[in-house]
Amino acid sequence: MARHETRAERATAWAFEALQPLHQAQAGGPAVPRRLLQRRQSLAWLAGCALSLPATAGAAGGACVATPPEMAGPFPGDGTNRWLTGRHNALALAGIERPDIRTSLSGGRSTAQGAPLSLQLKLVSARDCAPLRGWAVYLWQCDAVGRYSMYDDALEREDHLRGVQRSNADGDLRFTTVFPGCYPGRMPHVHLHVYAPGALAAPRLTSQLAFEPEVCERVYRGNAYAGSREPFAGLSFARDRIFRDGVDRQMLRTAEVSGVLQSQLTIAVDVR
Repeated sequence: MARHETRAERATAWAFEALQPLHQAQAGGPAVPRRLLQRRQSLAWLAGCALSLPATAGAAGGACVATPPEMAGPFPGDGTNRWLTGRHNALALAGIERPDIRTSLSGGRSTAQGAPLSLQLKLVSARDCAPLRGWAVYLWQCDAVGRYSMYDDALEREDHLRGVQRSNADGDLRFTTVFPGCYPGRMPHVHLHVYAPGALAAPRLTSQLAFEPEVCERVYRGNAYAGSREPFAGLSFARDRIFRDGVDRQMLRTAEVSGVLQSQLTIAVDVR
């Protein structure tokens, strides 16, 4: 039986007028009605993806509001905790700096199944919204059925859905992953550490990012997410131990472009 974690902006400027339904072929799921993207919406979104995320999310008076810190949770795989089978450290793996985190680097080299997701982040200084170049993000998440590699009984030798990317001159970075599943007690989310340039030592920010409920509901129609429907049906941000104190600055903005989900958010880091 899988071991589960027990603890626990929405976009306005960039959001679509209405979220586009998911591609019918996603994760082998049933057919879902799909509206065509309006030309202006599609071009605006694609332009944002091709250029960079805005550095003004949460900005006020020339400063960006810092992304709230959160606990790492029990499955970080960063060498800081010991599990039943030892101390796990994905950061020590050769090749951990990679854009596509769906396949394990070791073990059975398994590939996580689920709806493809392009997760795009922009790192900025909370002091003045300036982009942070060369900073690193370590991202980890559960799979479509709520399991974390390196910790779940069936995945102890696997390390998929864990990876590191460094920001470019504009502060931008991107991961290719799958949409996370849902397990009891927690709204769907991903975890991250943000590191200053150089070695992956002490993170300058540890946080968690959430997904819009309507997006989750549509994703979970796919066959790969059958096990996520029941736990998700009884959840809300108000009942989530991590997000119940507010989630606006941690809400990923998600839409579908050419059949692929794309989630975006600006992360403001206190660099003092």
